[in-house]
Amino acid sequence: MKKLLTICISVVLFLNTNAQSLAPAGAQWSFSLRSNFNSTVEPYTIQMGNDTLVYGRNSRFTYMPIPRNPFPCPTGIENTYMSESNDSIFIYEDNKWQMLVNFNAITPDTFSILIGVSNPSGTQTAYNRIHIQVDSTKTDTVNGFPLKSVYLRRFNFLPMEPYTFYDGWFTQRIGARYGFIPWVNTGCAYSNYYIAEMRCYADGSLGNIQFSNYACNAIITNLETKMSSKLTLYPNPTSKSFFLNNISNIEEVFIYDYTGKFILSTKGSFQEIELPIDKGVYLIRIKMNDGLFYTQKIIKT
Repeated sequence: MKKLLTICISVVLFLNTNAQSLAPAGAQWSFSLRSNFNSTVEPYTIQMGNDTLVYGRNSRFTYMPIPRNPFPCPTGIENTYMSESNDSIFIYEDNKWQMLVNFNAITPDTFSILIGVSNPSGTQTAYNRIHIQVDSTKTDTVNGFPLKSVYLRRFNFLPMEPYTFYDGWFTQRIGARYGFIPWVNTGCAYSNYYIAEMRCYADGSLGNIQFSNYACNAIITNLETKMSSKLTLYPNPTSKSFFLNNISNIEEVFIYDYTGKFILSTKGSFQEIELPIDKGVYLIRIKMNDGLFYTQKIIKT
């Protein structure tokens, strides 16, 4: 589950001259930037730079702007290095190249990767191993181009704090649907702003591809209302379930992960709601009978 990074990041992509699985120079991604503290959804753009030579390899720089997160999130630049070979993408972690995705994989191939954990100063201090399984594969024709996709699923459910891997499709050139890479620093992502679903991807060959109902650069406001004293969620944090008061006016309760990805929903007025999900931070979105929505962050311990 986690993907991205809520700090200033420059990503260096190592590729060969005939690379087909990494995005070309000039490619652009647009994601939704959400907040746990207000309902505004902002665009978040990542731009692929031109080719350059780094450490003797042909490379590209991708710049991610800084989401406005407070301490203890790192404020420096975290560098991630990627390379491509034979339809596989590799990431440089723990002083070695590790496979991030293999587009020739079949179900149920498995692999593992060590994810570096950053402390508040931005320096890496430890690594957590994530075991990943290929759940399914497909090939889609996008604007005349056949693109392979693999659905990656984490199959070890031990606590992975402060980084979490998220399940989802990883597509050639386009990348992970809910973020640039499939993990996020939970300690930072949950503190304020976090990157949610991909809105658009564009490059000179594929053209513009839209994945969301939101326009690529639109700012969306007044979507939701914060939970008030009239509607209380407790306990928080919780290890098993949570309770709601004022249940007679509740139509449906939705649960989302940190990326804004839908997890489950419950219809009707239930005072106690079970959380059959992994440990982590989630967003509870409550639809009332009058059409209003209330949101609240909850921690599953």
